[in-house]
Amino acid sequence: VGFNDIDNNGLAGLELSLDGMLREIDEPLRSSIDLRLQHIVSDELDKKIQEFDAKAGAGVMMDVHTGEVLAMVSLPTYDPHAPQLAHKDQRFNRAAQGVYELGSVFKLFTVAMALDEGVIQQEDKFDISRPLTVGNRVIRDAYPKAAMLNAEEILERSSNIGAAQIGLKVGGTLQRDFLDRFGFLSASPLEIAEVGDPLIPDHWRTIRTATISYGHGLSVSPVQLATGVSALVNGGYMVKPTLLKVQEGQRVERRPVISHHTSQIMRHLMEQSVVDGTGSKAAVS
Repeated sequence: VGFNDIDNNGLAGLELSLDGMLREIDEPLRSSIDLRLQHIVSDELDKKIQEFDAKAGAGVMMDVHTGEVLAMVSLPTYDPHAPQLAHKDQRFNRAAQGVYELGSVFKLFTVAMALDEGVIQQEDKFDISRPLTVGNRVIRDAYPKAAMLNAEEILERSSNIGAAQIGLKVGGTLQRDFLDRFGFLSASPLEIAEVGDPLIPDHWRTIRTATISYGHGLSVSPVQLATGVSALVNGGYMVKPTLLKVQEGQRVERRPVISHHTSQIMRHLMEQSVVDGTGSKAAVS
């Protein structure tokens, strides 16, 4: 939401970016944020920061069909009524402004890309029995296993070796184009100034193709990740993330990035990664 100065001029967040609109309209401007969900995410995030003695944390909840951000939390936070007392670390929006190498979640996009482009079939097997050498880099798995795995099993075991092999089979040119379609190579179009620019490799070399396949070598924001995953599961459509309430009857702009069939497959694979794979802590009743 941000805050104003003493003369009611917006200085941060929606108060800044929508300052002109707020002055022109005579009715309230509705945010997409659901205060109940915002409270829950903030509370749970704070518990985990305490549990793991973390420096900070971020959490995002998004409606996959409309792009509405229902909750967006960055901790530590500050009192918007007294922003002058806030340290810059408290005012930094880690959910939208911070960009990070987000790791294994990127394996979802690698598998979706390969399936959607017809580079692999679901039953294709990849040998993860030994480390993979790419140039002078050796790629290993956190949980090594002498096995031949298909795409579903690679996601279930979160295999870096398997994901890298799939990425290399797709190739760097197609990988870059695919990630660009999902909005990972430019800043999020969220309606606030506090959004971060992704950190993109200067040269998309073979080793980058391999490491980006499992989430290293490309840094994006959590909001960008939530937007991209929304497209994986909502039938294959990119929708613009928004902090404004989508009104009843309002048309939501969306563009296809993968087929409906691939989206169905990805929903199944994501569920299996929780039910039978390493994502078991994400299982909810």
